[in-house]
Amino acid sequence: MNKLEKGRSLLEVVAVLAVVGLLGILGILFFQDTVNQHEADRVYEDIALVASSALNKGTTRTNKGMADTMLGAYSSEGVTTRSGHAFSVNIQEDTLTISVTDIDKDVCDYLMRKKWRQLLAFLSVQFGGQNVAMGSDCSGDNFPSKGLFSVIFKANGTIQRGNDQAQTNGTGGGAGSGSGGSGNGTGGASGNEEQGNTGSNEGGTGAGEQSGSGEGTSSGNEGSGTGEGESGNGEQTEPECRAHSDCNAANACMICNSNTQTCENGCTPLAYLESNGTQYIDTEIAGDSNNFLIEFKFNLLSYTRYGGLFGNYINETTNTWRILQQASNTTSMWVYANSRANSAAATITNITKNTDHTISYNRSSVVVDGTSYSLNNASGTSNNTSIALFSQKVGANGSNMKLYYFKIKDNGTLVRDFVPVRAEFKTDGKQNCMFDQVSKGLFCNVASGDFIAGTN
Repeated sequence: MNKLEKGRSLLEVVAVLAVVGLLGILGILFFQDTVNQHEADRVYEDIALVASSALNKGTTRTNKGMADTMLGAYSSEGVTTRSGHAFSVNIQEDTLTISVTDIDKDVCDYLMRKKWRQLLAFLSVQFGGQNVAMGSDCSGDNFPSKGLFSVIFKANGTIQRGNDQAQTNGTGGGAGSGSGGSGNGTGGASGNEEQGNTGSNEGGTGAGEQSGSGEGTSSGNEGSGTGEGESGNGEQTEPECRAHSDCNAANACMICNSNTQTCENGCTPLAYLESNGTQYIDTEIAGDSNNFLIEFKFNLLSYTRYGGLFGNYINETTNTWRILQQASNTTSMWVYANSRANSAAATITNITKNTDHTISYNRSSVVVDGTSYSLNNASGTSNNTSIALFSQKVGANGSNMKLYYFKIKDNGTLVRDFVPVRAEFKTDGKQNCMFDQVSKGLFCNVASGDFIAGTN
């Protein structure tokens, strides 16, 4: 073998080693990325589970007992979650903060992709003591490489504290009396084991000369309260609600009236929501269906180049459902129906601003204010990201517009039926939201600020 051949062989060996090394690095990065994602999943599940237990929200999870155990030891040091992180719960009046220590910035990025606002009474997220805006990540100089990850909830009522559970006094039954004989008083009913509810069972009074009294008890999760029994009318009473969560499980707008202890509607209907072009709503409906029928009413207040009315755009070669403005000085718009983003399925015209318009469309046609346009759909890469309202994708390219309602049917089944409301009970600065009449969920602005409430 001559020197040239030896040199060539050496280069080949070096090239092979370089390729192997590169593949190894990529493998390590992929493995680490998978580990970070899995860790974020477990942390999210831990926080969601404990929040559900603390806010008195029922759960059918088999590890409900673990959540109660973790919650009950909220003041102890060294308590760890199933994800292996130290865990703490801080209760300040009606606010609940759940914190997990030693979260890497990369794990925090994955955690910020979670749908925190789906959780009951969610307010905000912090990393390293700094607020993290929804839809963003944990990058930036103001965030540490590793730090405390906290989620803050609004309870709007009594918070369950597990082993240190707050109790209210039970009322015992009074002693009933007959025509001279005294009756035995009955004790108070035991409270709900999860919530420490007050039970009462009061005995009736008679016309006799003697009367007795009984002592009531109210027992909860490893805690109890007592109250002196009184003579009463023999009825057993229990408040209908104690916190926002008691009414919120089936309907996001239902809240507990602290005065009457009844569940009431906490949302006021609005005529429309108005966006200045920076707010948007995540419908949480994946846009990869060919069977959508989308119907909505809107009013465009100004023209914005590439401003979307709604959409799930990713890139030019991927399919998308969206309608967006062509330019800043035209009444024309492009329409896409799960079709490739660089080839409009149709162009609609006469979308004048400061005018109400209605649109109804599916994969074959779009009807604008009664005028029908056929669609020619080009095929691209499948896209299952969720559809955003007021913009052509989640987080960017919004429109200055009013939205009166927005409906999505999938293969004939109504999956979203949005109507605008004002949620008076919300304290996070985002009270003007869309209420989905299908899921009974409240969908608010994911970006900063709030929508303008339309009252006429």
